[in-house]
Amino acid sequence: QRLSIEKLKENGYPGISDDLIAIAEARLTNETPSLEALGKSFDPPIPKATLYRKLKKIVEIAENNHFKDKDTDQ
Repeated sequence: QRLSIEKLKENGYPGISDDLIAIAEARLTNETPSLEALGKSFDPPIPKATLYRKLKKIVEIAENNHFKDKDTDQ
């Protein structure tokens, strides 16, 4: 998840809604591996199952986008 989110962030979160960006940013800044704890950090809290689905969607978006690596010219 972390790598996918970082790649999306580097590219300005293309086509991603504000709610998914908020979740992605929270995942990057919150080192806890627990989705339950992460979900409770939101106001209102996000249920673990909902958070899982949204994180999965973020990863899918990252995998479906083909970003150039900023360290290479590929």
